Amino acid sequence: MILAVVAAGAITTAVATAAVTLTTSLPAGNHDTTGPTTAEPPPLQPPIDLLTLILSILTVILGYVYLTTYSSWATQPDISPSILSKQANVSAIREKESETASYRSTQLAPQAPLMTTSDAGIRTLRDAFRKARQGEASKGDAEVAVKYLESLESDEVLTVSKGEIKRRFEAFGRYLVRHVPCDVAVATGKDKLKAVAILLPASVEWLVTYQACIELGIVVVLVPVAIKMESACKILAHSGVQTVVTTMSLASSLSRMLKQACPLVKHLILTGDNTEAMDQSIRKAAIVTLFNDMMAEGSDDSGLSEAETVKLQPDSPAYVLYDMCRMDDLSGVVITHGNALAALSAYNAHFPFNERLLAPRDNYLCAVTLADATSLTFANLALANGCAISVLETEDGEKLIHRSFVLRPTFTYLSSVLARDICDLLDNNIVQYPPAERWMFKRGLKHRRNALAAGYIPRWTIWDIAYFRHFNNYLGGKLRVVFVSPYTFSFDSEKLLLLLGCQVLPMIGSTATTGAITCTRFYDYGHVVRDCSSFGPPLACSEIKLVNVVDIPMGAENHPLYGEIYVRGPAVAKSFWNDAGREKDSVLRPLLNDYGWHPTGLFAVLLPNRTLHFVGRTRETMLTPDGRISHLHVIEEALSRSPFIVQIAISLTATANRCNALVYPKASRLLEEARRLNRPFKLSNIGEYSWCSDLVERDIIRIAKEHKLGWLADPKRTSIKIKLWPQPLNSESGVVLPGGQINRLELERMFG
Repeated sequence: MILAVVAAGAITTAVATAAVTLTTSLPAGNHDTTGPTTAEPPPLQPPIDLLTLILSILTVILGYVYLTTYSSWATQPDISPSILSKQANVSAIREKESETASYRSTQLAPQAPLMTTSDAGIRTLRDAFRKARQGEASKGDAEVAVKYLESLESDEVLTVSKGEIKRRFEAFGRYLVRHVPCDVAVATGKDKLKAVAILLPASVEWLVTYQACIELGIVVVLVPVAIKMESACKILAHSGVQTVVTTMSLASSLSRMLKQACPLVKHLILTGDNTEAMDQSIRKAAIVTLFNDMMAEGSDDSGLSEAETVKLQPDSPAYVLYDMCRMDDLSGVVITHGNALAALSAYNAHFPFNERLLAPRDNYLCAVTLADATSLTFANLALANGCAISVLETEDGEKLIHRSFVLRPTFTYLSSVLARDICDLLDNNIVQYPPAERWMFKRGLKHRRNALAAGYIPRWTIWDIAYFRHFNNYLGGKLRVVFVSPYTFSFDSEKLLLLLGCQVLPMIGSTATTGAITCTRFYDYGHVVRDCSSFGPPLACSEIKLVNVVDIPMGAENHPLYGEIYVRGPAVAKSFWNDAGREKDSVLRPLLNDYGWHPTGLFAVLLPNRTLHFVGRTRETMLTPDGRISHLHVIEEALSRSPFIVQIAISLTATANRCNALVYPKASRLLEEARRLNRPFKLSNIGEYSWCSDLVERDIIRIAKEHKLGWLADPKRTSIKIKLWPQPLNSESGVVLPGGQINRLELERMFG
């Protein structure tokens, strides 16, 4: 095809040139060819005619446009539509009318067991990490293991090699196991367990501590840094750990409540070099050891004895994750080595054969807290494949874009907060285009949307070169896979796919399932072209079914296949940490029911192609005044389409007669309205402007009518109370949990 286009251009040019030469090389008048001729120099070749040059260039341009936009080569679907029409197999028929059949991945044979590992010789997370390091040793230890920035205000990228990371975590581990108390007494059915709590942001020190503990068989208790210190102390007290690895600034806050809130903590390991700035109250509250001193003193060449290294089995605890949604009834979920290995193996197998698999040349951008189940599973995936990890924990989309440009990741995982913020920034960039350029951009956007509807991402088109490659460069220019959390709105996933032009894969995961239930298939762009977006079929480690909570048989007329997701498989946790420490009147259900199924507390709709559409959580389900079941997540997604709203979090009373809405508004649109209405406006004082609240409320009512939420649009049924917030809704404000879920309890407290 390329040769044909080039040949056509060359022939056109040659014919036009020959015609011009023929007409200009003969002199005017009669020509006698019979008489003698005198030798004359050949006439000079005239320059190419301007029209010929223009036609030649136009031919090449039109050929390029045809080749990259309209040819059969360019419009070939990325995957056969027949593969996407049925993405899961039925593994068992339903046992009750209130549930669906059971489904599993098409990657598995009908009678094959669910995936536990991709290699029979690898049975634990430690085995997977060791195998990756053995492969790296054969290539040398100079390859980059970790990329990081000296600070969020710096553009200088610092790196640590794989050999250096190995030396550090071995030295840290030697000192830890020989000199630091790690014993913990909790009711987990095990004796003489060792555990260490990590209260650190994503950093080199976090990765060193984590790998050292996995290598030694020490259980890691993960505590997110974004939560309030009171909540962190509750987790530490419940976990029963004696040793905490944290920063000096966090230790200063922790030490003030250490003796009262978590008296079992006796030892603090502090990162950082500025010992002069250390608060003296820290040394009074606990024994203090500096992280760097541990690596220096443990850097001898002596190996660890068998007594110092725990013998691991697939059911040995690897780490503990706490559910942040219920701080009043703590539940630490034990993720075993077998759970973690099954989850990362399933994600590894999710990459198709025609897609380049993860390799040491890949770079994982870790932007979400590593105390989140899904984020940590992707970090495990990177470590098991020898990929570099760029650590940049943030909830600010602008900082993420700015730093990604220098870190240049190839795959990442985004929380709903980050996805929303990035999409808002991209929208603000597009709005600033001049009118003519905006019209051209919309034409390109329409072409890309039509291409995605046809099943392919267009490459190297005029629109791609002019606009969309520029957006991909925002995040480093090498990004090829973006995983997004289930709480990400479907229109945000659509926008990321349209603008970035890489694989954007919405997925569903939870703490108890090691972040692995379903994931959108590669090359399935249905979440752009369908009204009901897909969150994918079950992963190879999971078997799922939906159990209805409404007294209506599954498959009844005019009733969708809708219910709570039940899952079973090797990635599902089986026990709580310190189960005896839970309250006797705990409302938490057991992790597994009598048949081995785990009720996730997540609700979904089963689509015709056997994928799931996520709609919300159990605790966010409500009965509306018109007698319908609705989910706060679905309502928030609808209301977020308002041009005046960037983020919104709502809470409803039990009878839904009052709706409290916390709104982070779109300042640029409100500023336009302020100028038009000649009203004062300042974002920091947004809560004082009643006209802004009235404007947002009117638009909420308009959208409620469009999305058939009549009860919300009727003031006689539901009163709406708007509170405008000058800052993004994130974990710093307390309204959003570290994983991206809305903290409904904190939201209700804000409204009294």
